[in-house]
Amino acid sequence: MNYYVLNDDIKLYEGIKVTKETKLEFRNSKVYQKIENLKLFVRRKNKGNGFKEDSRITIDLQEGDILLFEGENRGYFKPLDNICTVKERIECYEAYALAADSIVDGDKNDFRSNEKEGSKINRGV
Repeated sequence: MNYYVLNDDIKLYEGIKVTKETKLEFRNSKVYQKIENLKLFVRRKNKGNGFKEDSRITIDLQEGDILLFEGENRGYFKPLDNICTVKERIECYEAYALAADSIVDGDKNDFRSNEKEGSKINRGV
């Protein structure tokens, strides 16, 4: 028995950490954004195959929030999922690898006894 993880999205995004003083404006053909007083104002205009969008959104921010940047479509956005720096992700995976190596060494030290004779695990073999 070995340990596996689901592959994360490893796309790299530029981003900023919001403070009380954060002010910015961004504009492209689809979106206009402005940050001031810990609020992100978004105006999005887009049209495509059978649809037309014209939306206005206000997002309340807190100091320390991280906004990622995707210039082509969304501009700055507040991710729904937890995020971390590349360095933090590497440290996390290194810790996973150390823990997995110390708990399970292949089939010899399977602490769940899934590899013993008579195991009823269907491995699709």
